[in-house]
Amino acid sequence: MIIDEQFRTLIPPLTDDEFSRLEESILKDGIRDKLVVWNDTLIDGHNRYRIATEHGLQYETVHKDFESREHALNWIISNQLGRRNLNPNQIAYLRGKRFESEKKIIGGDKKSAEYKKSIAQNGPLNGDTAQRIADEYGIGRNTVKRAEKFAKVVDLLPEEARKNILGGNESIKQKESEAILKFDKPTQKKFIKEVESGTPIKEAVKKVDPEQKRKE
Repeated sequence: MIIDEQFRTLIPPLTDDEFSRLEESILKDGIRDKLVVWNDTLIDGHNRYRIATEHGLQYETVHKDFESREHALNWIISNQLGRRNLNPNQIAYLRGKRFESEKKIIGGDKKSAEYKKSIAQNGPLNGDTAQRIADEYGIGRNTVKRAEKFAKVVDLLPEEARKNILGGNESIKQKESEAILKFDKPTQKKFIKEVESGTPIKEAVKKVDPEQKRKE
């Protein structure tokens, strides 16, 4: 079984208590839900797979076929967004990642039927994609675009900070996301180093970019 890190990070992490309860249930009743795989890569069921390998348990798989990696990513995202227990940060992250992946799906092959249909019906590519996602979730187009920026920032963060954000323990404001994404490479490295040392994101932004202090 292949564990793809990009796929894995799209699965919102369980709390220690949630994982313990899942583990207890599986040890008692076995793994009832099949793991979903694409070729030999796991795309759904990472926690069940971890428990199965740690305890030597049997599990079944169901295979799915996708046209591309982006289609697989989009399936994972849509599947996770269908869960009921996501916090606002997790929802924003997944919506942002969906916007990213759908732009690649539609724009990756400008001869595809998907691309031609999108342009014919809705006009400009990015605006169409954002609006379509916005309509699906009953939110504004700008909310989708902000979610994409949020997702890009989360992907830049060290693993522990990323878990903290997606766990809902810390937030990133829009102006902070915009500032971080505008950092040049040296400033971005300083920012990441600050976050790795335990500095809260808001304070790390101010430390590496004093201009942010004057904007408050």
